[in-house]
Formats: sequence, structure tokens, C-alpha cells
Amino acid sequence: MVRFLLRCWVVTTGLTGLANPLLAQATGPDRYRARVVTTAGRRFHGVLEDVDSYGVYLRQATSARNQFDQDGYLPISTIRKVVVVRRQKKRLQVAGAAIGAAALGFVSYEALKKNPPRSDISYGLTLTFSAAAGAAIGYALGSGANALFDQANRRVFRPAYPGDSTTLIRQLQPFCERYRQELFDRKPTTNQPE
Repeated sequence: MVRFLLRCWVVTTGLTGLANPLLAQATGPDRYRARVVTTAGRRFHGVLEDVDSYGVYLRQATSARNQFDQDGYLPISTIRKVVVVRRQKKRLQVAGAAIGAAALGFVSYEALKKNPPRSDISYGLTLTFSAAAGAAIGYALGSGANALFDQANRRVFRPAYPGDSTTLIRQLQPFCERYRQELFDRKPTTNQPE
């Protein structure tokens, strides 16, 4: 029994070690969802596209009443606060599902070696359903971990004083999609002697 638990522990830690480097690879710039509250009390949700001296641009901007606004443009002078959250939901859910499926599949495989079933069909079904159950459990745990990380990745920005746009622009600019895409696309320059 101790050897069985030791094997399960080795496989689970190995899978976790394999999943972490894969999740560390960035495929593109991060996207941030924003909730903008105006001085009139209206709320708008969308992807933070751009910020300039005239306003905030949100893609897929919807108000709290699910009415689409024109181009997602909000004048900067009417903004009371902006809540920014990084969108990273899929990473933890997929990693949790993969690790859960592999771990529970391995546990059932080891258990079936001790007590083999009578037919190959029941052997395959047992492995398949245990891997599916592990994937569902891992997906649920990944979703729960994602909810915890969403709270940690939430940032609130407000103007320094009413009517101030400069500080709000400087605070929001690193989270804009256009700004982050420009940083991501920037090519390194090398100093070459002439």
C-alpha cells in the first residue's frame, strides 16, 4: 500500500511539474476586462482597448442594462472609477482537468493491476470513466483557484481629484490592449558596430 501511494505521489508531482512550465509560456499579451463606473452611476463592462486624453475605449462595451453603446467610448471626464481584472480563466481550468484526469486515471490503472476485471471492455470503461471523473474534479478545482486569483488580480483606479484625467490615463495605460500589443510586438534592437 505504501508503494502504491508513493507511486501516486510521484506521478502527481511529476504532472504538476510538467504543467507549470507550459502555463508560463505567454502566447500573446494579456487581456484585461474593465468595469467603468461613471459619475452619473452607470456601469460599463468590456475589454480595455485604449486610453487617451479624450476617453476610454472598451471593446464589447455593455452597460448594466445590456444596452450596447456606440464604439465603447467613454469620455475621461465622466469616469469615477475603473476596475481592471486580468482574463486568465482557461489556463487554470485546463491544467486542472489535465492533471486530474492523469492522476485519477493512474490511480485506477494501479488499482486495476491488483484486481483485474473479467473483460477488456470493462477495463477500458473503468479507465475512461475514472479519467473523466478526474478531469471533472480537476476542472472544478481549477475554476475555484481561478476565482481566488481573480480577486487577487483585481485593481481599482480612480482620478486623484474630480476632473483629473492625467493620473487616470497614466494608471490605465499599461493595462490597455493596444499598449500591451505594442510592447509585445516591439523587436529588440542590437547595437552593431558600423
